[in-house]
Amino acid sequence: MSEFFDLRRRNLLEDYFWTLQQANDQEPKERAAAIKLQSFYRASNVRERWHAVHFAGLFIQRVARGMLGRLRAKAQMIKRVQEMNMNYFNHCAATIQKVFRGYWSRQYTHCMLCYSRKKFLSNVQTVGQKTNNWLQSYENEKQAEHQKKMEEDRKTTFNKLASQLHHLVSTQKIPGVYNPPYSEALPTAFNIPIEQHLRLQSTARMPASLRRPNLNRSITSTVRPLNHTEKGTTDAAKIRGGPPQPVAKRVPLVSRTANAGRMQAIQGPFRTKDQIDVSNAKAYDQNRSVQASSYYQVVQDTKRIEGRLSKITRLAPDEFVAKRKITYEKMKPTVSAESRYLDRPVEFRQDYTELPKIKDKPPFFTAVPGGKMLADYDDEKYILGALPV
Repeated sequence: MSEFFDLRRRNLLEDYFWTLQQANDQEPKERAAAIKLQSFYRASNVRERWHAVHFAGLFIQRVARGMLGRLRAKAQMIKRVQEMNMNYFNHCAATIQKVFRGYWSRQYTHCMLCYSRKKFLSNVQTVGQKTNNWLQSYENEKQAEHQKKMEEDRKTTFNKLASQLHHLVSTQKIPGVYNPPYSEALPTAFNIPIEQHLRLQSTARMPASLRRPNLNRSITSTVRPLNHTEKGTTDAAKIRGGPPQPVAKRVPLVSRTANAGRMQAIQGPFRTKDQIDVSNAKAYDQNRSVQASSYYQVVQDTKRIEGRLSKITRLAPDEFVAKRKITYEKMKPTVSAESRYLDRPVEFRQDYTELPKIKDKPPFFTAVPGGKMLADYDDEKYILGALPV
């Protein structure tokens, strides 16, 4: 029994010392853990205090900013209301000044001048009305002149056109376009039948070189009626178609300064030898025949026919111009004109001798020599297209 208690005592001491040893061994870890817990706790306390201070500062700032903003907004509102009131008062003052400005002076100072002012205004109105009337009359006059000028231009254009439509005049057998036989009313222009316009305007006008001398004689020309379509029925036409009238005699070109009162003819002016040679050369070129086989009077006959054609075709004041082929303008050089190889060869060729020659080309012979006819030769000796053998 005593041994049991001794064993128990010994075990208890061993456990105590072992536990004490374990506690000593774990003391650094426990101390570090305690320090760590203390640091965490202190840090949490610091953070809580910092957050409290921070949120308190934010709250103070928010309250201060809100108060300052409200104060500024209130000040701006007061300023805006004051400006609105001032603008309204200024407008009211301007309206009052506009209504009552000069009231006292008009009421007590210038009351005696109202009649003179009314008279002046009435005079101004009268002068303005006269000016307007004059301007209106001037405008009407100018418009009438312009209308008259346009009417004259239209008549001139119409007469010019009518002078070129002589082929539309009625003949003795065939009525014209503007003189239909079954029409009740003839077409008119400027209150005159168009047929009469054509008869008045379609008169032959020859050039000055072909006209007879203009003598101072009075020719009474009567207008032909519409039903009188025969050519040469008027006196003027008969005089034009008759023989040429003799020209009035002129004073002879004689000298009145000769001795003994003699009247000698004025000599000269004389042409030089060069002028005579030139005129002879021109006469030779003009009078020689066209070809050897033609008759001698072919040049004179040609001139005579050309003169007749000129008289027939020249019925209007303008010269008769036959239709010709339209000549188009030469194409302008393009952007590639600097290049030599894009130009046409004929533009930089100097002479036709530079053209390439065709080798081994047979000569070209005519069928009949010049001035001869094919019927003059015998078929047995001559072949068409070749020279005689």
